Amino acid sequence: MTAAPIARLPSGPVTTVRTQRDALVAVALPRQEDSTGFVWRLAREVNGRVARQVAEADVGESVVVVFEAVATGTATIAFALTRGESSAEALRALSYEVEVI
Repeated sequence: MTAAPIARLPSGPVTTVRTQRDALVAVALPRQEDSTGFVWRLAREVNGRVARQVAEADVGESVVVVFEAVATGTATIAFALTRGESSAEALRALSYEVEVI
């Protein structure tokens, strides 16, 4: 099953990260209880020329997603909390502006 695209993101915090090429950037998202049906999903395509996802793991109370900074530039990493993979409605949003210098 392909996840539904997310049409609109609600306002949410934006964290700015400045890093160097070849560095790893980890994002910790609050893990949702399976019984709620809520999931965190990438809301937009990430500029793969600047950053690419290399890992994802459950760590304690969080889901940690790791990206590698692959080249100079800026990439926006936006996550949306939705009711399962098939929902196009974002209930919450968290964004990261990653600047690779």
